[in-house]
Amino acid sequence: VHASGVGDLHLGKPFPAKYLAPAAQPEKHYVAGFHADAQTHDGFRFPRVPVKALFHQGPFHHWFESPKRKQPGPPGPSARKELAVLAVKAARGGKPIGWIVVDRPGPQTAKSIGLGSTLAQVQQAYGPVKLLPNPPSFGRDRCAVNIPGLKALWVYFKDCRAAKAGGGITRMSLWLPNKK
Repeated sequence: VHASGVGDLHLGKPFPAKYLAPAAQPEKHYVAGFHADAQTHDGFRFPRVPVKALFHQGPFHHWFESPKRKQPGPPGPSARKELAVLAVKAARGGKPIGWIVVDRPGPQTAKSIGLGSTLAQVQQAYGPVKLLPNPPSFGRDRCAVNIPGLKALWVYFKDCRAAKAGGGITRMSLWLPNKK
């Protein structure tokens, strides 16, 4: 995990071509869903990469917000297949990565902070941080900390009480603020 992404996945940059080659079958790795209060997200979870790399307002967002949408709630199987094709087309066309979610063990910062690291370890590595109560977005993430020196990186704990009691990081997210 570095200031602009995870490995070769970089915020604000296109998806690397190796993930989008026809032999990689990127349509099979398309993910779409909701977080927090029914906000959409979509992108890819590639094999052997323990992250979700997501668009900012990808095809699922546009499908969900469309007044022409015929079905309520999440897309059914045929709509998901269509959205996967649109997502691959968008990624191959250069649509950048807007958000990276680390929700599986493996990736760590240069100072060895990753899933399971405690608040004490974060503070030892990066200095004082502020715990921010947070409405749940993906679950197990009611307390957020922005990592000093890595302004795009946020780490999440089950809640602030758990963080203070030695509970480990449950999720890491890298995202750039929306430019209006």
